[in-house]
Amino acid sequence: MSDWEFIEVEREGRVGIIRFNRPDRMNAVGPELGSEVYYALEEFNADPDIGAIVTTGNGRAYSSGADLSARVSGDWESTTRRPTNVSPWTPEFLALECKPLIAAVNGIALGVGLTSLLWYDQIVASTQARFSMRFAAIALTPEVSSAWMLPRIIGYHNAKEMMLTGKIYSAEEALGLGLINKLVEPDQLLPEAVALGQEIAAEVHYNLCLRIASMQDAGRVPNYEASMGKVFGTELTQRIARTTANSFGLYSNLWDEDDPRAPMSARGARSYVFSVPMTIAGGTSEIQRNIIATRGLGLLRT
Repeated sequence: MSDWEFIEVEREGRVGIIRFNRPDRMNAVGPELGSEVYYALEEFNADPDIGAIVTTGNGRAYSSGADLSARVSGDWESTTRRPTNVSPWTPEFLALECKPLIAAVNGIALGVGLTSLLWYDQIVASTQARFSMRFAAIALTPEVSSAWMLPRIIGYHNAKEMMLTGKIYSAEEALGLGLINKLVEPDQLLPEAVALGQEIAAEVHYNLCLRIASMQDAGRVPNYEASMGKVFGTELTQRIARTTANSFGLYSNLWDEDDPRAPMSARGARSYVFSVPMTIAGGTSEIQRNIIATRGLGLLRT
């Protein structure tokens, strides 16, 4: 197994285990941690002896989300052992390219620490876990297609409340919403998640086929999205572009345009913004699903 700096990797039987290991930053996600998670997942995906994968966090947090404070201060980890231009936090990778994923949520799960979980196969949480979509509080739009997926898991109005208020939900509340599917005491969290992984791994080939088929069904975008350009019209597409520009302006301004560490340069962010109306008119995509779902959740403002 590879040498890791920001995660810990182990295996138990046919289950691979990845622990986010930045407890001093509440496992906040920077490019180095994200890169290591990606390569660890890929190693497990390529290993025929592994049939399921569990992720959890060291310390009191599962993950506090993207490390925005480090972006502002420039205080990134100084050493980089792997390329940082890859990310595991995409629906396609998590839902379709990985072996069955189980989250063992030990503490707070914020931002991408929560949105990535929406594409997992199972979520087991400790009674000490907490969940929140904090994007509205920091003027960012939800990522990882979460504005599209969350209503499909917990319902339209519950998702709207979660996104618009930035409320922190207890583990019991998350279970009641259907956001997680199992709640256990802290000392039973990892054993329960691993046991579930062993059960899934016992029928991995069959389960993978079912998983891919179910995700393809869940991922079908309604036919009307192909003609959203006509439905939205010029005025609304401009509103979408302005809203996206506001959020990505904050994001891109945290970086110098030529900073090689930047996952998206200022120029790249502007290109993304101006491509939005064309994306809407051109057909379905992840960007489009996010925009349409965000509009449905009432997050677009002039």
